[in-house]
Amino acid sequence: MSPVPAYGCLPGRAQRITLSRYVQEARKDQTYGTMRPGCSLDALQLDATAQSFTGLEAGPAASYGKRSRGYEGVPVTMKRFKLGRIADVEMSATPLALAGSAALWLVLFILANTFLTLTTTEAIFGSLLAVILHWIGEIFHQLGHVWAAKRTGYPMRGIRLGPLAILAVALYPRDEPELPAEIHIRRALGGPAASLLLTLITGVIAFLLRDASEFWRALSLFYVLENLFVFTLGAFLPLGFTDGSTLLHWWPKR
Repeated sequence: MSPVPAYGCLPGRAQRITLSRYVQEARKDQTYGTMRPGCSLDALQLDATAQSFTGLEAGPAASYGKRSRGYEGVPVTMKRFKLGRIADVEMSATPLALAGSAALWLVLFILANTFLTLTTTEAIFGSLLAVILHWIGEIFHQLGHVWAAKRTGYPMRGIRLGPLAILAVALYPRDEPELPAEIHIRRALGGPAASLLLTLITGVIAFLLRDASEFWRALSLFYVLENLFVFTLGAFLPLGFTDGSTLLHWWPKR
C-alpha cells in the first residue's frame, strides 16, 4: 500500500506512513484523546490523484455504529458506479461487485451441478437467479439500516455494493457528530431485523413450493437459508465488519 502523509493530525507523527498504519495510529489518538482539535478520523481526505483512496467512509475509533454490518475502516472510495436512488439514499457499486457476483455464480453452479439432479441449463439459470436473489437480500438488509437510521434522526447517505465483493457497505455522513450508544445500537439492529422479516416471508414461500419441482424447491430453500444464516444470524458474529462488532462495542456504553 502506498505511504501517505500524516497530515499533522497525529502529534509527533509527521513521517510518511502507510494508510493502514495511519488509521491504526489515528484510532489510538482518538481513543486516548490526543488527536489535535479539529481532527477527525472520519474527515480524512487523501489526494485521489496521488493515492488509491480518496478517504475513509468511517473509522472504528470514530464510531463503530457507522456501518451496515460493521464495515468501518473499510476503504470504500475505490472506483464506483451510481445506480440511482432508493429509499432516499444513493445506490452505487464497485467493479468488485461484478467480480464477486461472477465468483458466486460459479460456486453455486458447481454446487447445483454436483448435488442436484438438474440439467446443465437449469443449473446455470438457477445459480444466476440465486446470485440475483443474494443481492436482493443484501439490499433488503441495508434498507433495514436505512429505516432504522431515519428513525433515529441520523440517516444514512448511501448504500455501496461490492467493497467486500459480495457484500455491501452502509455509508453515513462524514461530518456526523458524536452520537450516543443507543443510536448506534438501533441503527445496527435495523439490518438483521429486516433480514429476519425477509427470512419469514421466504420461509412461507418455500413451504408453499414444497411440492414444486426440484429447481424451485432448491432455489427457495437456498434463499431462506442465506437470509437466516448470512444476513440475520451471521450479522451478529463479531467479525470486525459485522453488526455484531458494532453491538459488542456500543452495548456496554449504553
